[in-house]
Amino acid sequence: MFFILSKIFWILIKPLNLMAILMVLGFVLGLKWKKASRALLTLSCALFLLLCVLPVGPNLMVYLERQYERPQTLPAHIDGIIVLGGTFHGYLSHVHGYPVTFSTAERIHDLVRLGRAHPEAKLVFSGGSGDPVQQSYIEAPVVEQFLADMGMPTDQLVLEKNSRNTFQNAAYSLDLLQPKAGQNWVLITSAFHMPRAVAVFEQLGWHVIPYPTDHNTSLKYHLWPSGKTNITRNVRMLETSVKEWVGTAVYYLTGKSALPFPAKIVLSDTN
Repeated sequence: MFFILSKIFWILIKPLNLMAILMVLGFVLGLKWKKASRALLTLSCALFLLLCVLPVGPNLMVYLERQYERPQTLPAHIDGIIVLGGTFHGYLSHVHGYPVTFSTAERIHDLVRLGRAHPEAKLVFSGGSGDPVQQSYIEAPVVEQFLADMGMPTDQLVLEKNSRNTFQNAAYSLDLLQPKAGQNWVLITSAFHMPRAVAVFEQLGWHVIPYPTDHNTSLKYHLWPSGKTNITRNVRMLETSVKEWVGTAVYYLTGKSALPFPAKIVLSDTN
């Protein structure tokens, strides 16, 4: 139920959807209440200019991505490398007969690279289907095919096939792997998603080594658009970061994660 409600909630508050709802309400109200109509239309236009033209989304993304640095060195012995789902399109991979990736393919690249450097480590992929409609097309078998194509030994591979969100990624992997105190487990996911992911693992008592990848920013804040304004990029980052911030807040308030952020935001190194 939590999974379905979260998908519905996100559809309603997705920034562009919310602006569209305000515009439609503005036109509808214009049939009878012209002042209210003008107010809503003005608000929707103001939100578009503020959120889509100014680098609000990129700055929110920068804060998320700055929470964890990519480690320069890892312990000599690694017990396991965990990659969270969201890399392969299960349905399109099924339709076309080969692994179709999203823009987060760096996660799998890092899994292959670290797996070859640490042949002693278990290679863990945690991901079922995050699509509420197409539940039968899951990622894990696609990953198995992809790693086989890359020449990775399958005896290192552990697939967690049932999780549909970050909390289930951690909880189901914990049940499957039964990690022990003192072991070294590396967690790979997108840099913007790492704070929530680590907070969930910590809440479950599983200490992991964050290995962020798939960066979207230079990790520098911008108070004004730099160079040519890219509204499409701003909107994409806005929607991704808002979804992550909302998800992080909901996870913390519902007890699914530890506190993921420090209590302050530093804006001193704007550029």
